[in-house]
Amino acid sequence: MEFIVAFKGKISEIKNYDNIVVALEHFSIATDFKYSKTQFEAIVQQASEDNVGVYVLCNKMIFDEDLEVLESHLEWLHTQNIKGIYFSDMAVYMLAKKLNMVDLLIYSPGMTIVNSEDVKAYLSLGLQAVELANELTLDEKILIAKHNPHQVGIVISGYMLMSFSKRKNLSNYFNFIEKEIQLENNFDLRLIERTRDGLMPTYEDEHGAYIFSEYVLHSLNVFEALVNAPFKYFKIDGIFLSQDVVLEMFEAYKKCVIDLKAFSISDFEVKFKDIVFDDRFYHLETSEVK
Repeated sequence: MEFIVAFKGKISEIKNYDNIVVALEHFSIATDFKYSKTQFEAIVQQASEDNVGVYVLCNKMIFDEDLEVLESHLEWLHTQNIKGIYFSDMAVYMLAKKLNMVDLLIYSPGMTIVNSEDVKAYLSLGLQAVELANELTLDEKILIAKHNPHQVGIVISGYMLMSFSKRKNLSNYFNFIEKEIQLENNFDLRLIERTRDGLMPTYEDEHGAYIFSEYVLHSLNVFEALVNAPFKYFKIDGIFLSQDVVLEMFEAYKKCVIDLKAFSISDFEVKFKDIVFDDRFYHLETSEVK
């Protein structure tokens, strides 16, 4: 089992991690920071010197007009010293197959991988791993991991993407109420859904509109069970969180591998007073969570 942490810091901070996942321009979505190719090449070089593994986020919905550029993007990634590519659109797989780099792929569609047969079907394509849906309960995640040992990963902390629409819903709303506001890549927006009380982070970019959970998922209360199950990796997402907070979360979870009592959720709540933490999906079926 390894830790993979969303990275949006300085190159000098790479050494603080075991593995990082990096968002790049053009083909990474649901992220609040993207690096250019030139910056990424410097990251890969430094990570190699620091013995840190590098993964890449390539999770954009792919359209016909993207295919030529995507193939070029994958060809370039194949020349880089990376451990894996997170993807959610099968066009990425088809082009990766053409380029003989399927073994780098990790299928991470977000909400649809909820059973062992799906996992086995995707792994049969030659992928290195599959990421399970966040909304599964603890028992469901562990059962799938046992059926596919060391081949599935999960997100253990971070805001969860609840909804994505290619439609520019925020723009449409503010146009309707005739209010001018800077929307694109504005990560300070929050909304309240009719059936919820919490503030849900939301933003819009050139690809569409995104809505995230009103809380940061945490796994401290169930970490012993997770560590004892055959997961391939634990991932910490970083959108709407500072890199300092992400680093502290990583260090806390890593210490808990050695000593399960090293940190508790109350420690997080005291340290990060402006963040709401929750782990409801580990204990309730999705249909029971409003």
